[in-house]
Amino acid sequence: MTSLMLHRLPDFLLVVLCGWLGVGLLVRAPDNRVTYSFAWFCAHMVLYGLTSIQAQLTESATVALLLGRLQLAAAVLTPVAFLHLMLLLTSSDSRRRLPRLAAVPLALCYATGMTLALYALFFWPLPVAPHSLLPWTPWGDLQFPVGPLRWAAVAQQSVPLVLVIGLVEMSRRPPPETALDRRARWVLAIAAYLGVIGGLTAIVAREVNVSPALSQSIMVTVMLILIYTVLSHRTLLPSRLARRSFLHSILVSLFTALYVVLVLVLEWVIGEVLDINTPLVTALSTVGLAAALGPVGEWLRGQIDRRFYPREFDYRRLVQSFSDELFECGDLTHQLQSGLSSICQALEVQTGLVAVATPDGLVTRASYGSNDFPSYLPPHRAAVRTPEPAASLGTLDAGPSGYPAAPGG
Repeated sequence: MTSLMLHRLPDFLLVVLCGWLGVGLLVRAPDNRVTYSFAWFCAHMVLYGLTSIQAQLTESATVALLLGRLQLAAAVLTPVAFLHLMLLLTSSDSRRRLPRLAAVPLALCYATGMTLALYALFFWPLPVAPHSLLPWTPWGDLQFPVGPLRWAAVAQQSVPLVLVIGLVEMSRRPPPETALDRRARWVLAIAAYLGVIGGLTAIVAREVNVSPALSQSIMVTVMLILIYTVLSHRTLLPSRLARRSFLHSILVSLFTALYVVLVLVLEWVIGEVLDINTPLVTALSTVGLAAALGPVGEWLRGQIDRRFYPREFDYRRLVQSFSDELFECGDLTHQLQSGLSSICQALEVQTGLVAVATPDGLVTRASYGSNDFPSYLPPHRAAVRTPEPAASLGTLDAGPSGYPAAPGG
């Protein structure tokens, strides 16, 4: 069992990374075509990884056969999903739409892949692999029947990967405009080439019955590179807000994993020392987590924003201060005064004014830092406080609405 888990550990890591990364990106940018395609690719990787692990861990031959069929179906569809993702990532269209020329071979690959997947799931005969003495596959791996169908399955898995290579090379021909674009293209090309190498290695490993650890380790590296592109080159996530939220989820997930590991270790230590089987540490840690989850999460997000997103940190602090002041005040006048005071203090502004435009002019509603603002300002006039009585701020030229001001007017 230990040897089996060592060989299948990359599969497990790939399932965790693809599941978390695919869902994490999809919920933060559900309307983005590239994100949707990436989640689709991750779903295939999760299905392939889960079935490859569970098919070898089960003790039932019937369950192993069913999971083996699912794994075989995922094996012929995953390369097509990878090609679909790379087509969108390398598209020159600002809306990331598929070119018509590329949609035809992609649809053909999907059609042949679905045909082979349906055969793997529902049709017979499919050779049942006997019990194997190999440590990574005690039940053996299912294969398509020897002959044209086997060659069709190999071509179905290989051709999309070869197309990805040509696609990446074609996308690199237009020279990038900036150094950041050039670096992003190189990172994307490295991820694509590693993905192709990992896919071809997996095909060879399945055909000659060797350990899948190498191919899956390469795919884990690809997923880590894609995480880097999300954070550093704005790939897959279209907005700063989504990337910030994704970074929050990464670090919070790491802290959560460390917390779980700490709880498990303490549970084992307490059980050994006190010789008890009661999950005492788990129960107490659950209560503590429920009580501290909100404040600790807010503190952690604040520290992340302070380090990586100082602008959002300042805005967040301003909004929090503004909200606290408003909740403490009742009527509109006091709320305006408190809100203006909070904004001026957060922005380190010495004076501030809130005025309402009326047909007769501007009416002052709240002020900060000075009491000599007039309560009423006639139309077409504005109060400008200068640093010194004789200071000049420049010349203001005004004219009729919709026309440029005449020189000297």
